[in-house]
Amino acid sequence: MTYKVSEAGRRAEKREENFNFHVLLAEATGNPVYPLLIRSVVDVMELIVAPARIPDGLARRTLEAHRAIVGHLVRRHGAAAKQALARHLRETHTRLWPDGKRS
Repeated sequence: MTYKVSEAGRRAEKREENFNFHVLLAEATGNPVYPLLIRSVVDVMELIVAPARIPDGLARRTLEAHRAIVGHLVRRHGAAAKQALARHLRETHTRLWPDGKRS
């Protein structure tokens, strides 16, 4: 029982770190509206993702995508960062809902 609780705690922590990444990106834009919008989306996504079965490799792919996005931003390659973020969101959606629908 303790293992299940700690495993669930780690999953919740990883979800929170993932969502915080997107909020930080929104804050980095300097536009005060973006963080508000992203937080709203994050709140809804938490309700959707929390009960979902997370496919194998998604956490690793998410971390790789986040690193790529930050790398582009650090090098001031805005267009590449935008493309990497769009690709990350599409891939995450496809991995969570391979049939295109939420169950």
